Amino acid sequence: MQSPNTVAKQTAAGVVSEAKTWVWEEFGEAMEKDCRTVSGKFWQTVRRLRRGKQLSANTVYSGGGELLASTRDIVGRWKEYFEDLLNPTDTPSVEEPEAEDSEVDSFITQAELTEVVQQLLGGKDSASGLGDRGGDPSKKGDRRVCSNYRGITLLSLPGKVYSRVLERRVRPLVKPQIQEEQCGFRPSRGTLDQLYTLHRLLEGSWEFAQPVHMCFVDLEKAFNRVPHGILWEVLWEYGVCGPLLRAVRSLYNRSRSLVRIASCKSDLFPVHVGLQQGCPLSPVLFIVFMHRISRHSQGLEGVQFGDHRIPSLIFADDVVLLAPSRLDLQYALGRFAAECEAAGMRVSTSKSEAMVLDRKKVACTLQVGGEVLPQVEEFKYLGVMFTSEGRMDREIERWIGAAAAVMRSMYRSVVEKKELSRKVKLSIYQSIYVPTLTYGHELWVMTEKDKIPDTSRRN
Repeated sequence: MQSPNTVAKQTAAGVVSEAKTWVWEEFGEAMEKDCRTVSGKFWQTVRRLRRGKQLSANTVYSGGGELLASTRDIVGRWKEYFEDLLNPTDTPSVEEPEAEDSEVDSFITQAELTEVVQQLLGGKDSASGLGDRGGDPSKKGDRRVCSNYRGITLLSLPGKVYSRVLERRVRPLVKPQIQEEQCGFRPSRGTLDQLYTLHRLLEGSWEFAQPVHMCFVDLEKAFNRVPHGILWEVLWEYGVCGPLLRAVRSLYNRSRSLVRIASCKSDLFPVHVGLQQGCPLSPVLFIVFMHRISRHSQGLEGVQFGDHRIPSLIFADDVVLLAPSRLDLQYALGRFAAECEAAGMRVSTSKSEAMVLDRKKVACTLQVGGEVLPQVEEFKYLGVMFTSEGRMDREIERWIGAAAAVMRSMYRSVVEKKELSRKVKLSIYQSIYVPTLTYGHELWVMTEKDKIPDTSRRN
C-alpha cells in the first residue's frame, strides 16, 4: 500500500504533466494560427526559439568596478551610464542652420497616415513607453558591464507613425546623393551586396597577384555619438530644410530619457547627442551623416577593379577602407579618422584592424592618433570570415557547425514536440536552420570535397 506522501507526489506529478501538455497544445495551436496568417507573433516566437534562454544580468558593475545587486542601485548605474554617454563634454560646436519657412512641404494626409500605420502594424509591435531606454546586450563581453550593451529607445505607436512619415519625406531628398559604397539601411540593398563585392575584389586581386591592403574600421558607439547640431547642418546641406527640418529637429529638442527595469524607473535626464535606436527615422539620418564623413575624407586611393576604383565599402557604421599599399591606406585612414573627430565620432583603436591580401606575408602598420592598430590574418565582416589568403573553405565548415548547433538546440523544444504541427515545424526549419546554414553561400565555390553533408540529421 502506498503512503499518503507517495500518492500526493504522484497526483502532483500528474497534474504538472497535464498542465505542461495543455500549455504546449495551446502553444502549438497559437503557432499554427500565426503561421497561417503570417502573423508577426509567429516570427517573434521563432526569434525567441532561435536565441534560446537568455540569462538576464541581475548585477552590474558600478563606474568604480563595484558589483551592484539591488534594483535601485542597478537602475541608478544605468542612468549614470546613459547620462554620461548621451551628454559628452567634448562635442564639437557648430552654428546650427536656421530652418527657414518654405512652402515645399505638404501637410500629412489621411491616406499617408493609413499606409504608415498598416505598415507598422504588419511588422513589429510597438512598445508602450515613450522615451524609455532598453538594453540589447552585445554577443561578446561581460553582461555585467554597461558598455557591452546597446541602448534602444522605446517609442509609442504615435511616435513611430510620426517618425515614419518624416522618414518617407526625408529619404527621397537624400537618396540621390548617397554614394554607391553605402549599402546600409537602403531598400533593395543588404549585407550580401557588400560581401559579394569584397569577395570578388579579393578573388580577382589574388588571381592576378595584386595586393589589397584593408582596414576594418570600428566606430565607438556610433549611433550614440552623433551631435545634433552637426546633424542639422548635414541635413540642410543635403536639401532637408524648412518645415521638414523643423519637424525632424522637434523629435530631439529638449529630449529626455529614463531607464526602466521592471517597475523601477530612474529620474529623467537630458539627451544632447545620439540618434534614437528603434526610431524609424534614425537609419536614414545616420547614413546621411556617415556619407558626409566619407565624402569629405575620400582621396585618390582605392583598389582598381575593372573600370571601377573602390576606395571603401560601408554598411551603416561598418567601414572597410581599401588601398593597394600600406602608405595609401594610412593616408585614407588618417583623413577618415580626422573627419570622424571633427564630426564628433571616434575610431576605436582596439577594435579596428588591418589585414593584407597578398601571396607573401606583408606587414601593415597603421596608426590612429599615435596608436598602432592590430594586424590580423582573418576578420569577420558582416558575419562572414575573410582571410589574408582569400580562402572560404573554413567559412563553409564554420556555417555547417553553426547550423548543426542550431538543430541540436531546437531538437527538444521543436522537433520532438508532438503538439507542433508538421507545417509549423517546417516553417521554423526554413526560417532558422536553412538561413543559418546558407548565409553567405553566394560566395562559396564548391567542389566535391566541399560538398555539404546532411547536417539536419545530426543531434
